[in-house]
Amino acid sequence: MTEILPHRFGYAVCMRKLRALPCAPLLSCATLLVAGRSPAQAPQAEPSPATIAALLTDAVQLQQEDLHRQHWAVRYRVHRIDGKQSSLRDLVETDQGNVARTLERNGRPLTPDEQAAETQRLQGIARTGLPHRRADPFEHYSDDLIRAMPTAMNYTWVPGQPQLPQLPAGQIVLDFSPRAGYHPDSTVQTVLKGLSGRIWLDGQTHHLQRIEVNVQQDLDLAFGLLARVYKGGKIVYEQVPVDPTHDVYRSIQIDVRLRELMVKTVPYHLVLETTERTALPTVPSIQDGVAMLLGENAGR
Repeated sequence: MTEILPHRFGYAVCMRKLRALPCAPLLSCATLLVAGRSPAQAPQAEPSPATIAALLTDAVQLQQEDLHRQHWAVRYRVHRIDGKQSSLRDLVETDQGNVARTLERNGRPLTPDEQAAETQRLQGIARTGLPHRRADPFEHYSDDLIRAMPTAMNYTWVPGQPQLPQLPAGQIVLDFSPRAGYHPDSTVQTVLKGLSGRIWLDGQTHHLQRIEVNVQQDLDLAFGLLARVYKGGKIVYEQVPVDPTHDVYRSIQIDVRLRELMVKTVPYHLVLETTERTALPTVPSIQDGVAMLLGENAGR
């Protein structure tokens, strides 16, 4: 099975397997972020509301440009922890989608038989390509949510501007909450009325570095027919530079409680973390992507 994970998005908005989750619209909100670049001093004075609005407008534009990139790609390793299961995969973005080679399952390397099966699977993908992708409605949802964020929320300056050590210095830190009187322009935008959180922006480039999204009230997706996401859930999305001008996600943490298809209430916990992130100057073909995975796997 081909591994599909967040890439041209980070985010988003970006992410077929994650988009298949009932909480995918919330994740689309969280993918409104990319990483900062150059070190800078943390701002000492609170910006005016107009300045904050301009920063957010810049961040949205930058994210949409990165989301819809077509001329570069990324290779990275992704560690996925989903309940009691975990995996480590080497992933390459290609012109047909993401393709990945499994390196570990549940903390152990693959057996020789499992390695042979992975090689055979990838060779088959190189011969036939990936299945044809139908238009993904969540790509539209992601754009819809990102565009709405600056006007759907109130943004307030966080006293003391707490700086996160894993991010470049000079972070601008803002809390956000639903704006009273906001009228969603689409059904998917209604989820914004039940979310709050905190964002970290790069003070120099105006890219977003991190977003924490809190579910502050029960949310019904597709009028509750698809799922209900219960109050108290949280999504954290963080991204880092992969080169001087491009970004890739570093981690996604999802911790929510869902009722799926009006049937069963279940907790959902997912952690994705990437390492060995490398920008590719062009988007490889599916054949070149498979060759990278098969030819270089032992040396990475």
